[in-house]
This record gives sequence, structure tokens and C-alpha cells, in this order.
Amino acid sequence: MSHLFQQRCFNHALREAAAQCPGCGRFFCREC
Repeated sequence: MSHLFQQRCFNHALREAAAQCPGCGRFFCREC
């Protein structure tokens, strides 16, 4: 299992993830 702080945004690969969608499991940054 990957930790949130190790993930990158699905839409912006250079940004770190701030949240994970419970439906699709993708990670998103604060801007998304």
C-alpha cells in the first residue's frame, strides 16, 4: 500500500497528492 505523501497528482505529475478519490482510487493535488 502506498502512502499519500509518496503519491503524485493524477492530473499534474509534478505535484504531490493531497487527497485520494474513494471511488476511482486516483490521487489529486490541492489545485484539483
